[in-house]
Amino acid sequence: VNVKELQNIKQNQSLKILNLSSQLEIAKKTIQSNNDEPSSPSVHNNSENLSIIRELQLTQNEMKESLNEAENEVEALRDVVSKQTASILSMERDTRELTEILEQSEALNEKLEQDIEAIMKPT
Repeated sequence: VNVKELQNIKQNQSLKILNLSSQLEIAKKTIQSNNDEPSSPSVHNNSENLSIIRELQLTQNEMKESLNEAENEVEALRDVVSKQTASILSMERDTRELTEILEQSEALNEKLEQDIEAIMKPT
């Protein structure tokens, strides 16, 4: 799972939590409305509504927990990516340094060969 996928999961979880929150508010208003109008036939649904609210609250809490877990995973992946990026940058720097050393070594070898040839030439 990459960072992009986890961010999408996080966004979906946030939307679900918002949806559940609005459902919870609607249920609470319905119960309040039923309490304000005792003659309403839906008063008998109050216990059912309370049960629905409890379910929604539990689901909302589960979604929040799931969102927190997704956020933690995203943060952990960001740390991994950051460390890998630092490692890659370090390797690139080391490669440049080694390339410079190799070029210097090749130049010294070439100079050495020329010196040897000069020494070996009969005068």
